[in-house]
Amino acid sequence: MSSNVNHGDHEGPSNSSFRQHWTPLTTHSRNELDRKSPLQRYQQLVPMLQYYGITVSSEMKSTSDQEMEIENLMRQKEKLIKVLRENTVCRRLASLAMKPDTQQKQKEKQDANIDEDSNYDQSNVKVGIISRSLWDHDNGSGLHLRPLTHVLSRIWPELLELPPHRDVFQNSPRSNSSSSDPVLISVVIPSYAERSELLEKQMRTMMQRCIDPASIEIIIVDAGGRSDKDKDKLQHALKQFQLGSFETHNETDIPSTSTFGHVALLEYTLGGGRGPCLNYGANAARGEIITFCHLDTTLPWQWDRKILKELKNNAESTSSRGNSCAFNFGIDTSPQGLSNSFTSSCKTYYPPGIKAVETTANIRTRIYSLPYGDQAISVPKLIFEFVGGFPDQCLMEDYELVALLRKRATLLDGGLGEALKIIPGDAALCSPRRWQKFGVLFVTFMNSKFVNLYSGGLGPDQLYELYYGSAPPKRESELSPWEIDMEKILESWTGFSEGKKHI
Repeated sequence: MSSNVNHGDHEGPSNSSFRQHWTPLTTHSRNELDRKSPLQRYQQLVPMLQYYGITVSSEMKSTSDQEMEIENLMRQKEKLIKVLRENTVCRRLASLAMKPDTQQKQKEKQDANIDEDSNYDQSNVKVGIISRSLWDHDNGSGLHLRPLTHVLSRIWPELLELPPHRDVFQNSPRSNSSSSDPVLISVVIPSYAERSELLEKQMRTMMQRCIDPASIEIIIVDAGGRSDKDKDKLQHALKQFQLGSFETHNETDIPSTSTFGHVALLEYTLGGGRGPCLNYGANAARGEIITFCHLDTTLPWQWDRKILKELKNNAESTSSRGNSCAFNFGIDTSPQGLSNSFTSSCKTYYPPGIKAVETTANIRTRIYSLPYGDQAISVPKLIFEFVGGFPDQCLMEDYELVALLRKRATLLDGGLGEALKIIPGDAALCSPRRWQKFGVLFVTFMNSKFVNLYSGGLGPDQLYELYYGSAPPKRESELSPWEIDMEKILESWTGFSEGKKHI
C-alpha cells in the first residue's frame, strides 16, 4: 500500500502530513456523531481491538509507558491495519474517534486569543484537535497523547486506500451466492406506498434498455404502505420478469423474452427512512456493482454496459480509478413523462425553466463532481461497504455518501488515484412531477435551502419534518446496526469487564 507517512521511527507525522491525509474512513450519520464524543468512541474502540486480538493498553501513566506502548502497537501494525480495514465496527469507531472536534477547535482559538486577521496557520488547529480530543489529564501533570491515537495517525493513509481492483471485481464476497453467480450489477430500488404498476413499468424499461438482462439483479426494498392485494400483484409481476413471461422490445425494436438474473422483493420493517432502507437492499445484493435507482428515474439505453465500462472495464487502463459513477442529470419532458402518471391527474403541463434546472444541475455535476441520488449512483459493492454505505439516517443520505466519495477523489487523487466519474452521453431522466406541482423557482429555492440548512447543522430528522410535514419513520432502535453489533460483541465477551463502564 502506498503511503507518504514515515513509519520507521517513533516521531508522529507532522501537522501538514496528517492534515493532508485526514479523511473519514467511513460515512457517519448525524446521530452517530452526536451520541458520543471522539474520546468516548476511543473508549469503545480499545476493547473492540482487544476482542480482535490487538494488544492495546487504555491508560498510560508516564512518557516511558507511552513510548513502550507505541513500540508495542507498531510491532502489531500489519495486524492492526488488517482489522481496521476489514472489520466494520472497528473501522467506524476509529473514524469517529479521530474526527476533529469543531467546537473544541473554536474554544482553542479563543483560548489562544487568535483573531481572524492573524497570520497564524489556522489549519494547524484542525490537526491539533484531532489529537487534543483524545488527550487525557493525568492527575494534573499535563496532557498526554494516547499511543493508539499516535499510531492511528501514522497508518491513516493505509487505512484509506481502496481494496485492490482484483478483489473488488474477482473475489468480492457475495452473500447467498456461488462463485459461478452471473450477476454483475444489482439495482436497488426503494419503494414506499408505490403502486405495483409503477414498479412493473420501471422494470420493463430497465429490461428494454439494458444489454444483458441475465447479468442484472433487481432488488425492490418495500418499506410498507402497500395493501396485501397490491403486494400479491407485484409478486406475480416479479415472477414473470424472472421467468421471461413478459415480451419486451430493445433499442432496435426486436421482441425479446430475456430474463433478469435475479429478482427479489424485500420487506423492510426497521424504519428510519431511505438511508437504512437502501443499506438493507445493498446488504442483500449479489452483484459486484450496486446501482441505486429511484422509482421515478429512467435509466438511459445500454445503461448496464456504460456502468461496467466506467467502473470495471476501464479501471486498469485509466490513471484515476473510479470509486463510483453516476449519469448526467435529465428531466423527462416527453409527452409520456409530462403526463405525470405518478399522480391521479394526467397533466401535460411543461414547467417554464425546466431546462435551466437540467443545465445548472449538470454544471454542478461536472465541475464539482456532485451527483445526487436521482442520477443513479453506482458503487462497487466492496467499495460501498469499505466506505460505510449510506449513513443511517432518513434524509440527505445520498448527499453524505457522495460528499465522502468526492472528498476521497479530490484529496487523495495525487496518491491513490480515485475519481467519482460522470458517465458521458445520455442522462438518467427523473420525473418532472415536483416541478409541475410546485414550480421551478420554488423547488430550486427549497432544494438549496435544505442543503444549506443541513450543512449549517440541522439534523435529518428535523429536515424530514420540514420537508414532509410529519415525523420521520419510527425506528426499531435508535442505534445504528453496527452499534447494535458492537454492543452484542462486548456484552458476550468475557474479557470485557472494566471497559464496559466507560461505554
